[in-house]
Amino acid sequence: MSEAPLLVERREGVVWLTLNRPQRRNALSLELLHRLEEELDGLRADRASRAVVISANGPVFMYEGHAGFKGTSAANDCESAGAGDGGWLSARGSVRPGRCV
Repeated sequence: MSEAPLLVERREGVVWLTLNRPQRRNALSLELLHRLEEELDGLRADRASRAVVISANGPVFMYEGHAGFKGTSAANDCESAGAGDGGWLSARGSVRPGRCV
């Protein structure tokens, strides 16, 4: 069984989302994007959580390139969506407003 690409821990009102693909430099994959989106969407209704921390296992936070996303990165998509207005690359490939940081 392979390890989960995203680890989730809840402590004292803080949700820790840890990218867990250190062997791939935490490059985005469809599975990782789906998991991130699920967790972030679920937090909208979670009144017990006050903050979210996104971290990564390994020496690299996130490698921008991945074969499944050639020529695309969440940062570029957020920028083209107008980072000041917000935007987030969803796992379905659309940019959703209000999710970029």
